[in-house]
Amino acid sequence: MFRFGSAAAKSIAVLSYLASAPARGRCDSIEIATACKLSRALTAKILSRLSGAGMVRGRPGPGGGYALTRAPGQITLLQVVSLTRSVPKPGPCSTCRDRQGRPLPCPLGELFSNLRIQYHRMLENTTLDLVANVKAACHP
Repeated sequence: MFRFGSAAAKSIAVLSYLASAPARGRCDSIEIATACKLSRALTAKILSRLSGAGMVRGRPGPGGGYALTRAPGQITLLQVVSLTRSVPKPGPCSTCRDRQGRPLPCPLGELFSNLRIQYHRMLENTTLDLVANVKAACHP
């Protein structure tokens, strides 16, 4: 119910790798794909999406590659996850609705609402610098 999809997880892995790379400077897409165990085509698609969102910038040619456009502490998981899917917003239970879509009383509604609030806050308050500090499979 409160997990993000594979596309978001792979985008976070790519951004996390780039966040761990400031000393190395820019990283080319082949290096990123290899480190994150992703295909080159998927890595290119992810980098394109992240570039379009203004999170990474690519430079072609020798000395080129990809780098973050902002400090890792300024990119939240909410921003990344929102690129690939809608994030559940706090509110009434989404499963207890009548035929017109109006909310009905739900015995678990308050619990689900509180969980959605906590999940949203976690995504909103967790930045890439915190994620990049966690040893992940794609980190060198």
